[in-house]
Amino acid sequence: PRSGEHDAIEEGQVRCGVLHALPEILDQLGVDPDTLFAEAGFARSLFDDHDNTLPYSEGGRLLKRSVEVTGVEHLGLLIGQPLTLSALGAVGFLMR
Repeated sequence: PRSGEHDAIEEGQVRCGVLHALPEILDQLGVDPDTLFAEAGFARSLFDDHDNTLPYSEGGRLLKRSVEVTGVEHLGLLIGQPLTLSALGAVGFLMR
């Protein structure tokens, strides 16, 4: 998209940008993200592009499984710490 122009996200979808830190955090917690993502039916590369999307339900299932495997109930906070407004796509653009 051109500067200031953003593609719409389909209803029920979430941008992978908000989960961008998940693979690194799993690594830090001693969990192989490739294995966990494969179990959930995702390729790790899905999270390389902030603009990729996945259904909310699938993202929620992945987060739930990540919490189960790591035992870290505040995993969502760890994922959110490094985020910037750009991870939110058009919403972040508007917030700026």
